[in-house]
Amino acid sequence: MPPSKDLADLELGAALAPTAEHIRKGAWAKAAKAADAALAGIEKSGRLDDLLAVQALRGRARAKLGDTKRATTAFKAALDAYKPASLDAIGPADAPETIERLRVMVEAVSEARFFFAEEKRKAAEAEKLPAYRGNGTKDDVLKFVNGPFAKWFKARNANMVDVERAYVEVLDVQPAPSPRWVVRSAERVGAFSSSFATAVDRAPYPKEWEGEGDIAGIPKADILATYKRALADVTSPMQQRARAAYKTCVDRAAAFSVDLPEVALCKKWLDDNPAPPKTP
Repeated sequence: MPPSKDLADLELGAALAPTAEHIRKGAWAKAAKAADAALAGIEKSGRLDDLLAVQALRGRARAKLGDTKRATTAFKAALDAYKPASLDAIGPADAPETIERLRVMVEAVSEARFFFAEEKRKAAEAEKLPAYRGNGTKDDVLKFVNGPFAKWFKARNANMVDVERAYVEVLDVQPAPSPRWVVRSAERVGAFSSSFATAVDRAPYPKEWEGEGDIAGIPKADILATYKRALADVTSPMQQRARAAYKTCVDRAAAFSVDLPEVALCKKWLDDNPAPPKTP
């Protein structure tokens, strides 16, 4: 398989050369300005791959500048212009020019979908688990667990489904998804699921369960161990989702020669969290 390239490194139309050059240099303000200047001419030409590329690069530049509103507008324009049914009109499927134009379109649309998935993830992560600041008694902990914690857990669980679905849309880009954006999406899903599990694992418990002795004839150590096993049962599916996502990240990166920082993060998590042994 050929190495997966960034959109700015692909063979773009001449009108996009200045924008791509600024993108490669990280000159985001210049890139945004160049893309804005090229847009009218590209729209007039009617060339779909250039149109998707200019909107995606505009969106990236605006996002890097912290201009989420304009980034959203640009990426939405790319998705609105993307018509899978019109891909056949680009040219013969096996022609080198057609293949390159399709790569441009796939990269642009994948990046746009990833952007909107990221926005969903950021919004979900903004809903933080309220900190427990009680006195540690059983009644006080139960009040927190059945109140603020339960409310947060329900919302985060629903958000997890929504966020994962948004990243999966990157995998559904036709005629084939971009390996670079699939790898990034898989890493984000893994991190989101893993962080959810970590937060649940840190749920508070009564201070009276700590130390030696027993409560109603049951050793405190046994009570605490039972509680932690119950938490593990809740977080196990989250960790399984994380492991599957991180493995997808590593496998796709190897198959398509993707060299991104996210790959190292995925490998580290898998190394630090080996799969539990299978029960006979």
